[in-house]
Amino acid sequence: MMSLALAACATLGPADNPSHVALAATGVIADQYQVGGKEGSPGAYRPGMGGATGGLAAGLIMAARGTPEHTIYKVVVSDGSERVVRSKASLEIGTCVSVYTLPAQSADRIWELGEASLRKADTCKPTAAQAG
Repeated sequence: MMSLALAACATLGPADNPSHVALAATGVIADQYQVGGKEGSPGAYRPGMGGATGGLAAGLIMAARGTPEHTIYKVVVSDGSERVVRSKASLEIGTCVSVYTLPAQSADRIWELGEASLRKADTCKPTAAQAG
């Protein structure tokens, strides 16, 4: 029963994380790079993992740490600076987006998968490079 709960928690996606409440930036997606998935540990028990139950739990957690397929988005904000967000969201180049994250990470310029959420924004100020 405990291992089932651990597996369920590990499968929650970062795209709609309700704890991402701080607006970190708003800008236009200028570029994107697709990243293929990378498998995690096979989840096999190894000595020192705390017995059979500990080994099972540790194996499930490590197996869930594989990197899923996602996209790296380069977002250009109004002052021309860039923010980099790894996300499982499906957005096109030229889309106006807002980057939301945890309040403690709102000053960052780079977010790993699950650390920030991209949401379509209604308006963006174009940078000088985009305007002309």
